[in-house]
Amino acid sequence: MNLPNNQYSSSKFSPTKKHNPCPICDDTKGKCRIVADDQEFILCMTHPTDVGRPDWHYLGETSGGYYAGKYVRKRQESEAERSQRQLLNLQSRLAKQKAMREGWAMLPDASQRDQLYRSYLQRLTLDDVDRDDLRRRGLSVQEITSLGAKSVKSGYIVPITNPSRQILGFQVRLRDGRLGRYRWHKPLGMAAQQQNGELPLACYGSVTEDGQVAHHRILLVEGTGVKPFLAARLRGCPAIGASGGQFVASKLTLANYLAGLGAKTGLTVLEYAVDAGDVANPSVMRRHEKNLDFLDALGYELSVLWWGQVAKTDQDIDELVDGSPIQLLSVEQFFQVANYVPKPSYAPFSWLQEKLFPKPKGQGFSLGADRLKPESVEPHALEVQASSFQGAIAPALTYVNGMRLEAWGEALASHRYVLDVSPTGTGKSYDAGRLRPSLMDGVERIIYISTDSRNVSTPSLQDWTLLPARHDGLTNRAGKLRRAKRGDAVASLTNLSNCSRTSAFTALRDKAIANSQVICKSCPLLHACQNSQGNGFGFKYERSLAFAQKTLRSHPLSLPSPDEFDYSTTLLVWEEVSESLTTMRQVSVSRDDIDRAIALLSRSDFIHRHQVIDVLNKLYRLLGDRSFHGLDFHQIKLAIPDIVDTSDLALLFQPDLSGLDTVDGVADSEFVGRSPQQKRELARVNALLKRSTTMQPHELEQKIVRDVLKQWLVEFLDILSGALIHGDLHIQYEKLTVSFADSRLRDIARRARTNLFLDATIDLQDLELRLQDSVFSMSLEGSMAMPEIFQVKDLGRLGMQRSQDQKRRVEAIVEHLSLADPSTKVIDFKRFASDNQGVWFRDSRGSNDFKDAKTFLIIGTPCANIATLRALFVSLTGVHPRDGDPAFRAFVHRHIFATVLQCFGRKAGDRFSAGDKIYFLSNFNLAHIPHSFVSSGDISPLAMSKLDIVKKQIFDAFNLAGSQGLDLLSLSQRNLADWLNISWGQFRRSLRWIDSLLVALYNVSIQNFNENPHFSLISSHRERIEYWSGEIERFLADKSPINLKLNRIIEFFDSHISQDFHQLVIMQLPASTRDRLFNLLALFAVPIA
Repeated sequence: MNLPNNQYSSSKFSPTKKHNPCPICDDTKGKCRIVADDQEFILCMTHPTDVGRPDWHYLGETSGGYYAGKYVRKRQESEAERSQRQLLNLQSRLAKQKAMREGWAMLPDASQRDQLYRSYLQRLTLDDVDRDDLRRRGLSVQEITSLGAKSVKSGYIVPITNPSRQILGFQVRLRDGRLGRYRWHKPLGMAAQQQNGELPLACYGSVTEDGQVAHHRILLVEGTGVKPFLAARLRGCPAIGASGGQFVASKLTLANYLAGLGAKTGLTVLEYAVDAGDVANPSVMRRHEKNLDFLDALGYELSVLWWGQVAKTDQDIDELVDGSPIQLLSVEQFFQVANYVPKPSYAPFSWLQEKLFPKPKGQGFSLGADRLKPESVEPHALEVQASSFQGAIAPALTYVNGMRLEAWGEALASHRYVLDVSPTGTGKSYDAGRLRPSLMDGVERIIYISTDSRNVSTPSLQDWTLLPARHDGLTNRAGKLRRAKRGDAVASLTNLSNCSRTSAFTALRDKAIANSQVICKSCPLLHACQNSQGNGFGFKYERSLAFAQKTLRSHPLSLPSPDEFDYSTTLLVWEEVSESLTTMRQVSVSRDDIDRAIALLSRSDFIHRHQVIDVLNKLYRLLGDRSFHGLDFHQIKLAIPDIVDTSDLALLFQPDLSGLDTVDGVADSEFVGRSPQQKRELARVNALLKRSTTMQPHELEQKIVRDVLKQWLVEFLDILSGALIHGDLHIQYEKLTVSFADSRLRDIARRARTNLFLDATIDLQDLELRLQDSVFSMSLEGSMAMPEIFQVKDLGRLGMQRSQDQKRRVEAIVEHLSLADPSTKVIDFKRFASDNQGVWFRDSRGSNDFKDAKTFLIIGTPCANIATLRALFVSLTGVHPRDGDPAFRAFVHRHIFATVLQCFGRKAGDRFSAGDKIYFLSNFNLAHIPHSFVSSGDISPLAMSKLDIVKKQIFDAFNLAGSQGLDLLSLSQRNLADWLNISWGQFRRSLRWIDSLLVALYNVSIQNFNENPHFSLISSHRERIEYWSGEIERFLADKSPINLKLNRIIEFFDSHISQDFHQLVIMQLPASTRDRLFNLLALFAVPIA
């Protein structure tokens, strides 16, 4: 799929950097793009066509102005593969650089070029058109001759000469300037570069016989032709011109020219000319800034020439006349005139300083409520106010402890919907189990609704009758009844199947079809199911027995339809109503479903069928999207703006379930008037006929999957057109998810006599949106005992995507706390949790499984799937949020915060015992909940991050130096050079390669914590690299003082190892040696005076 090119904006994609290289080509120059905060989707400019990486899936080229290959990760790259890929890319770059250097070295030198080019010029002439252009620009006939201009096919050329007047090349001035005015002219097939790889500069002006510069001034100007020639004439001093003004691209050449002109630091002033309109162009100003920084580093005095050339329509320096007023500005004055703020000068190690001493960052959907500083707490418990667990709206009524049933009775007598938001652990579920119909007027039955109704742990509810659900058998897993999986042996089941056609009902539900009566009515076991129970039947019989009871437990989906059951005398008690009262339905649509819809439309006479088929073909292509977060409603709407009238479409797509009833038999009329013997024979035939025409359960399921049309198209089109406001669309993993409001449970609540909602953390406004009605809220007053909470923030968010280092550190904390306290219980995401650990969302609400744990370890930020939360938000509000929508951010935050509070509640109130502790591993903002911050290293040294280890060793080194009377933090860089016994000049030169080496070490040692690279070195380099790495190991193993070690390392790298080989050397080092080298060099990252 080709989306508009703005999908590759910097808000979604980050350019590659030295410490965030492209995983395809290892580019660090910013050419490639990586999805922000992720490495699952890459845009690689180096390889726009498939490079064949085994762990990456190539998706094709991008469209628009940014030309790159799109790659999505198929699997995680192994450490060995990463090392091999990095090595191959490094070797490829080294080989290319070597080939370029060798190619440049083979080019003619200045003397040879001069001879070849002068011979070439003798064959050329200057035609009248080009001569007139030069005269128009202010050159005399003698100057034109002296300049040596000649005509070529596309324009005219002016020789580019050095201070010795040797011709080094040409640029052609094009007669047709629509596509630019200047191009490099390469006669004789010779490259424009010199032997040093740089492009030549043009030099005009005189040099005195003694080699001194005339007037002690040299002018620097953009261009290599007429402009520097005229500028030199205007200013009366030599002028050096660079193509495009790129002096920093020819540093060696410029230094040689200045030396050839006799320039002296402290004596020579470099005058820098700026073209008209440059000050209005930020990118051009950035180029000027780089040039001026470079010239300043050479040590010359700088002056910027200014004649008021603000606009593009003003004159350039070659258009000025003699006597034009020109000011000499300092660099600072020039930037002030241009209203330009230069970027900070190069600060080595600043990136590592940010890693070691990071500034606070935003926390995604965690809103910015001020944190409370850890308060002084009692050693055993915290008293948390009940209001800490409630939403922004205070409850309408509070009641005292011990009066809950009376308070409920009074509230339910006058309100249909009552919400009790008393904190978790205060016994709401237990007191609900004490309710009886006799306690309330007009109530004959109470149904307690829970998403895990089979496994209630509250004693007062365990004797309530379970309202059965269809199942293929139940098995006991970790003490809880769970649905059996397909293929489970019958002998392993705790409860036998109560419906042999459960899979058929599931298949119909997956087709978004609610009417499933045909499944029951065509079942040969229907009569038995209604009157008894056995393996594969008895569901209806179990339900009839349950409904004879006055107190029931039920899953929300097991509640009967309000059209089939009279709820008018029933009290519904909804446990964790945020989970149990769902008001949204979702349908998953595949390419096969789209094909089926197209096939049906193509055979129909629906008047708008071609329009709908066109929409479906567009949707089919959209399902191929491989973007990491998929496509939301706005992106789908942008790609499919069509509006289709669906008024007659629903009838066409109405499901035909008649094919599911294949049962045939003898009609009742055939028995009339028959003899007893004939009736017995007809009954036998009837039984045989029914048995032979009844589909087996698996056949029925397969027929539904194969033949029944999924119900989604009308809703999809209505959501797309806006006719269905409370619906959402999302595409990801080649599936379309259609979400829309489902009123089934809301209708049941409305039909009930009264409803009691139990949820400590749901927001009242969210519940009222679900019910589309007002709700009376109440709560237990007073405070609640709760364990001390320790938050570990330095592990980050700990969501579903975790690095290997995060996993290692979490495991170290779990192991340490479990050894210290065998009663420790853990909650984590299902992906990471072991069999004996709790799971977010399943066990973090309404569970007493953690009551006996003295240490409760809660891992990760429990954010549900964002696409699902967005769909829920739309189904409730009718608003499709865009990125950064504050209402949606608040909605997501409430969900996360409520889930966290519910999890804390597993140890709060009556579940609390003295000495209990909660450890929360997440950087999520806990706002007003009292808590203390601890680092992972405070819990266990094995849980420290590599950077924490580096910081510790750095501070140990500084403390060691301090014990010897040396305060490293107070040293200036010059004093630090003296301490290292290195000259100031060498120290400054070394900072850049040390910074670059630290980047490489960081990528290998920190980002790939356990990396153990195995690779094959180029044979010609092997011996040298092995020698270098061995010497580095020897230096680091020595017990010498730190400053002596650093001195030896710096001197050795400076004297022996070219920077091109740094990464090869560190990859050859053992991991422990790399770590020691990184820790040693990281001393430079600590801010000093």
